[in-house]
Formats: sequence, structure tokens, C-alpha cells
Amino acid sequence: MDKDYSGGHQNLPRLHQSAYQGLATVHWVFTIKDRKTGWLNDQFFLNFQLATLHTFSRFSLASPAICLMPDHIHLLVMGVSESSDQRKAIPFLRTHLIAHLDPFEFQKVPYDHVLRKDERKRDAFATMAGYILANPYRAGLLDSDKENWHFECSIVPGYPDMEIREEKFWDRYWKIYYRLIEKNAA
Repeated sequence: MDKDYSGGHQNLPRLHQSAYQGLATVHWVFTIKDRKTGWLNDQFFLNFQLATLHTFSRFSLASPAICLMPDHIHLLVMGVSESSDQRKAIPFLRTHLIAHLDPFEFQKVPYDHVLRKDERKRDAFATMAGYILANPYRAGLLDSDKENWHFECSIVPGYPDMEIREEKFWDRYWKIYYRLIEKNAA
């Protein structure tokens, strides 16, 4: 039986657990307690990517858009299998990030927004990802929303060269995403 990574917070999901399973797409925000800053650096980013890669591999997930801000983290997470379970994956990920945050910590419960059917259409989806990636610009950390933020990435297990700022990223991402779904359905 899998370990319970909820940290005792049984109120993690606000919707029925099925909303976070299968091919669900969820925008997650992990806020640092008291909005403290000073934890975000290259070493944390590397540890974050590694923990996220392991989590996504374990729970059959992918993310085209991730952005770490000085006081919070955005992840747009998609299930790539009917067995995907973000309700288990997110607490697992947060548990494995805690040691890298010390002495900082996450707020107890992350924010989540399960994307509705109309929000999962390609154009609407790209708009959501664009919103996530424009956070540093809106926060005044970049001069232009066309600049690359050092702490942004895409994580698709098995595809280390996915770069969301590439010109043909979305065409490639959707091909890989549907290929993963087909592979996992077989």
C-alpha cells in the first residue's frame, strides 16, 4: 500500500477526488508560509525539478508550464493516464520538497483550480500557461513578458529537452501528450 503523503491534511482537495484523477488538468499554487522570500535559488530549482520529475514519473503526470516565484510556485499539471492521481501526487511532491525549503515552509494547503472542459481547449490552455509564465513580468521581476524567467520550466518525463519558449513548443507538446495517453492506455 502507498504511503499517505497528505501530511494529515485531509482537506487538500476541495472537489471530489475524481476531479484530480485520470486526465485531469489542474493549476496548482504552492505558497510559502507568510509569503516569505529568500528560499528561491539555483540549488532549490534543481532539487524542485528532480523531485517533480520523480513525482510525475510515479503518478503519470506532465506539466507544460511551471514558474517558481520568490514567494510561491505555479504548476499546470496534466494527467497522462487513467491511473494518474494528483490528489496523491501533490502531497508527495510537497513532502519531498520540505527538506529543500528549510527553514521556510509551505502554507498548509495549496491552491488548486481544476480546469473545466472549455479551459482545456488548446487556445484557452495556452492562455492559462501564458498567464503562469507572465507572473514574473506582472510582479516587476522582468522588463518584458517576452523575457525568459530563470525559474521556469516544463517537465514531461522522458523529454528533457522540452522548452516552453521554443517556437514550436505547443505543437510538440500536444503530440507527445497524446502519444503518452495512447501508450498508457495500451
